[in-house]
Amino acid sequence: MNHQQRFTDLRFQLRSLQEELRTYEGIGENLENLKRRLDEAVDEIKYLRNRKETILLEETMKEIFLERAANFNQLADEKTLLELQLPDNEPSCDELRKLRKDNDLLRATVLEQNLHIQHLRERLAILTERQAPDEQAGLSSVSGLDKF
Repeated sequence: MNHQQRFTDLRFQLRSLQEELRTYEGIGENLENLKRRLDEAVDEIKYLRNRKETILLEETMKEIFLERAANFNQLADEKTLLELQLPDNEPSCDELRKLRKDNDLLRATVLEQNLHIQHLRERLAILTERQAPDEQAGLSSVSGLDKF
């Protein structure tokens, strides 16, 4: 009877350990699923962040180009108006000075806009470089799950 009781106890312990093992296996599967979902969420956040920054840069550049076009059109209109007002297309010294001043202003505006565009390009490069460390940070937070 002693062996029979011992055998029954061992069977009970074996079943109990098998159930516990299934529980731990289920937890492991849940952790794998959580890690996968976390990776997907991190990737989506990075994509959305980059997309948002790209859209903002595109809108800024669009505004700059529209402003440039408006400046060019305005100066062209002023030049045409001045040419129409001049007798026999002979501009006076004052009008020539004004045209030169407008031309200098336009060149300065174009130079300023080009510098702004260069700044935006540099900013985009910095954001692109910053993306790599973000990816590393995302991976390190995922590796923290391995401790469980």
